[in-house]
Amino acid sequence: TPGEQPKRGGTLLVAGGNYPESYDPKLLTNALGYYEWNAKLYNNLLANYEDDKIECDLCTGWRVENGGKTWVFDLVKGVKFHDGRELTAEDVKYSLELQMGYLDGIISPRGGLIKEFIDTVDAPSKYEVRINLFQPTTIQNKVLGIGASVIYPKGTARADLQAKPQGSGPFLLTQAVSGSGYTMDRNPNYFKPGQPYLDRIEMKTVPDQNSRNALFLTGKVKYFMGLRESDFQQFMPTLEIMAADGKVNKKQIPGG
Repeated sequence: TPGEQPKRGGTLLVAGGNYPESYDPKLLTNALGYYEWNAKLYNNLLANYEDDKIECDLCTGWRVENGGKTWVFDLVKGVKFHDGRELTAEDVKYSLELQMGYLDGIISPRGGLIKEFIDTVDAPSKYEVRINLFQPTTIQNKVLGIGASVIYPKGTARADLQAKPQGSGPFLLTQAVSGSGYTMDRNPNYFKPGQPYLDRIEMKTVPDQNSRNALFLTGKVKYFMGLRESDFQQFMPTLEIMAADGKVNKKQIPGG
């Protein structure tokens, strides 16, 4: 409801169709892997939370210089990775260069597109990032707001992300059972005051589509993403009745 304030607390139960291969959202190609499973463990320079609105995530603001070819971002000070290290401009520079394949030759299949628009990334000071473009455009900001454009600590290797996440996000990974599920608990040191609102997110792997549908309709899981009539056809009449009765909320969002 417009104007209604979010309530604090609770556990969100989510069922996904598969289990991510690693904690490396830059490398994953399956959208569930970086949007649902891993996104809560990380932050981006920018975010796209609502419609086509781009806003700061790790920055406090930005300005455009050099006739639109240079974008300068001022970072939030004091952001900490989950291991206690402070997040700085060097981490952002490293992460974007890794994403573009400049460090190990592996271009991110989802976020590597930025290399077609970004010439260089500079970190002239601890809390300033300068993104230099080949020509004036805004598309890089769109890509920097997707789940494959997360920020890692400088020096993070692909092998590190096989074992554990390397993020600064609103939730901490407290349990992971390979092929089965994640448990993520609220990060008590998160830099955004009062956030996150949830205490816990439990992600479960349920490969069968009909089983996932049934879990949602019976209230055993509270969130369902990627609803398509072709997948949900036999349940659609029930879903529409539940929506009309106010038992479920439905929101249409742009893909990606």
